[in-house]
Amino acid sequence: MRQILRFCLLPFLSLPALLVAQNEVEPNNGFAQAQSISFDQTISGAIDPTGDEDFYQVQVTTPGVLEARLLNIPSGENYEVSIFNAQQQEIAQQSGNETNPAFPNRLVCMPGTYFVKVNEVGNNSSSSSQYQLTVVFDASDIQECNNSFDDATPVSFGAVISASIFDTGDRDYYSINVTEPGVIEALLADIPNNRTYRVTIFNSLQQAISDDAGNETNPAFVNRLVCDPGLYYVMINER
Repeated sequence: MRQILRFCLLPFLSLPALLVAQNEVEPNNGFAQAQSISFDQTISGAIDPTGDEDFYQVQVTTPGVLEARLLNIPSGENYEVSIFNAQQQEIAQQSGNETNPAFPNRLVCMPGTYFVKVNEVGNNSSSSSQYQLTVVFDASDIQECNNSFDDATPVSFGAVISASIFDTGDRDYYSINVTEPGVIEALLADIPNNRTYRVTIFNSLQQAISDDAGNETNPAFVNRLVCDPGLYYVMINER
C-alpha cells in the first residue's frame, strides 16, 4: 500500500505596523526597568551616555517566532540587540551597523514576559542619534512547537500540512502511525525562493531511512518501503 504525505511551506509574512511610533522611556537600563512595548510598534531610542543599555519587554501568549528588528543604527556605531526569555536568559543575539541592520529571532514555546536589550557593542561608545526598534511576533505556523522527536506533530496519511521553517535553525518534526507494511512517501513543495530544504523519513528507532533535498523549482520527494508497524517520523529543515 502506498501512503503519501504532502508538505507545503509558507513564507514568513509580516504585516505593516499599525501602531503609532513611540520613544523609549528612561530609565530602562535593566530587566526590572524594562519598558513595556507592543508587537509591531516602532520604538525610537538612543544609546547615550556611554554604557547605556535599553531594555524592553513584551508579553507572549502563544507559541511563535519572536523577532527584534534594529534599524537606523547611527553612523559609525555598532549596536547589538538581544532577546531574553522569561528567566532572563539570552536566547538570540545579533549585531549590526548603519548599513547592516540586526534581526535576531527565536522560536518561543512558553508564554510569559520576554525581554529585548539594545546596546553598543563593547559598551564604550554613545550617540544622541536615535535607532529604531520593532519587535514582531509570527504565530502563523500552527504546527509549532515541533522541533524534536518528542514534540513531533501527529499527522495522518493523505494530509496536506502547511508550515514554515522559521526561526533560524528551525527543524519541524511530524509523527505518523504505520499499522501495516507499505511505502511511505513525503512530498515537500512550495519551498521559498533561494532556499534549499531537506525532508527526511525516520523509522520507529529514530534512524534516518530516506531523505531528499529540494528548492523552489524542484520539490523534495522521499519514499521508503516499511515492513514493521510503529511510529515513524518526517523531519523538515533548511539544508
